[in-house]
Amino acid sequence: MCGAVGSRSCVEEGQGDGGVDDDEAKSEPVPSLTEALRAFESKPKRRIYTWKAPGDWRRHQLDYILVKHRFRNSVKDVKTLPGADIDSDHNLLVAKFRTRLKKITRFQKCRPRLNFEKLYAQRQSVQETLEEKLSATEGESRNAEVQWNNIKECMLDTISDLVGKVEKIARKPWVTQEMMSKMEERRKWKNVNNEEGRRKYRRLRN
Repeated sequence: MCGAVGSRSCVEEGQGDGGVDDDEAKSEPVPSLTEALRAFESKPKRRIYTWKAPGDWRRHQLDYILVKHRFRNSVKDVKTLPGADIDSDHNLLVAKFRTRLKKITRFQKCRPRLNFEKLYAQRQSVQETLEEKLSATEGESRNAEVQWNNIKECMLDTISDLVGKVEKIARKPWVTQEMMSKMEERRKWKNVNNEEGRRKYRRLRN
């Protein structure tokens, strides 16, 4: 942004103080959706002015860094670099920002816990069933990836059918398995974004 704001204190508006222009030199209002940020601490005027008139008879603070009001605390410092070699009659205006990016939370689906104690007790039947399923898939494909997927699917299906999953154990003695089952069902319907899902979630919540 280019325009004179004035030298009076505008700390409440986020503009800082210590400008080099007089109040009468104001020309353009700062937009309401942004903030004109100067240094938070007093700086020498050579670090504040951004343009000087021909003959150096007057210096003005015309250029500003504009940010939204929400992010004004991210600006740590603003100053000009009079010695910067740039193709302009204005001084280079730089700002130092420090911001925090929003952390993206990734939800991962929990893998079911298999009952390995029951697997050890029924290892003979599991082995026989697995051999039957694997023999039925022999010769279907010579691709290594396809064969691995077939083996994995046969193993998971066999163990899931014959062994089963470990039921979630209540953390407190007064929490029953029925309560845990209803909590799991309510959690399942909570993220279903349709009329049936909302209706069942309200019913389970009450």
